[in-house]
Amino acid sequence: MTRISRPGLLWPALAALLSCMVVLAGLLTWWNTDLLGKDDFCDGMFSSSEVSAALEGTGRLAEEEYQQAGRSHWLRCEMKRTSRFVDSSKPHVSVATEFLKGDEVFQSPVWQKRERMAFTEHGLAGGATRKRAWVLVPKECWGGIPLRRGSVPYLTAEVSDGRNPPQASDVTSSPEALLQLADRATQRVIDDAGCARKSSGRYRAPDTTALTSADHHRSDRESICGKRGFTLPPDAFPTADVTLGRERTTSASGTVWACDLHLQGKGGPSLTLMTTSHRDTVAAAKRQATAESLNNGKVVRCEQGEMYVGLWLHNRYLDLLLDEDDGHGRRPLAFLGDVLTSLAKSQAAKNEWNGCHF
Repeated sequence: MTRISRPGLLWPALAALLSCMVVLAGLLTWWNTDLLGKDDFCDGMFSSSEVSAALEGTGRLAEEEYQQAGRSHWLRCEMKRTSRFVDSSKPHVSVATEFLKGDEVFQSPVWQKRERMAFTEHGLAGGATRKRAWVLVPKECWGGIPLRRGSVPYLTAEVSDGRNPPQASDVTSSPEALLQLADRATQRVIDDAGCARKSSGRYRAPDTTALTSADHHRSDRESICGKRGFTLPPDAFPTADVTLGRERTTSASGTVWACDLHLQGKGGPSLTLMTTSHRDTVAAAKRQATAESLNNGKVVRCEQGEMYVGLWLHNRYLDLLLDEDDGHGRRPLAFLGDVLTSLAKSQAAKNEWNGCHF
């Protein structure tokens, strides 16, 4: 005998099932998207669109921590994406004030694992990779911020997986998005330090976070890094198999110019050269020089202005140079001073500066 189900008994069950599915879909949407999420983060410092651009992927945006100390103008904001039941990365971004040595962003291993750093076109001095960004607080503000001798305030933004430091994490982001966060935080410090009126004309251009482009090409001995007159002495090539190779140069229109010089030879030796006449970066280097000697960098004074020139030896190149120490008093890094002088002279000639003290 066939049993016939009555529709009246099925509808409540179907309605309950449908309700459960709607609730589950709503929870998944809430957990794994930013629908109806926060409009801003860290006391209005960042918009949700700015944070979303820096934290690529799926998941809900969340503010993990926000601290701001009054008189020191120190701040820290940590944000992340959260998700459930979705196989995706959970990127984390930290924006903070850091009191660093004047040229530390050019001379620290943390920043020199650079992954093709680009620099701001103009306005605030800054730089960014796919993992980190930095912006230097303008020097007009330094007097209102308690600083250690030789240090200057930077605002930094860096992404990670929330468990490991950036260099040990696979999480990356847009350099422009990271720079935008660092720039927004810098504007907060400028306002809170009471120096906005002094610096707003220089630093609040609409495209203040535009980044420089870069060119890749083979090195030319007559124009290394595209600079006529710049040369590397023989000691820069410690073995016969080390020769000029390829180079990456950033646009000369930026607040900082840099050249990643990749030499041919065992282990892939390389070095990075940089120059800047941006008043804040030069002032930062000079402030450090009053406390301790600059490491592989110097400030050159000319009649038309001042410039900072510096270089960074990547580990494989440094090891190669140090291996050539013959134990008889030879100084394998003594040639670095000549490299800096040659770089400064070529930059001064390009700027048509004279009366320089090299």
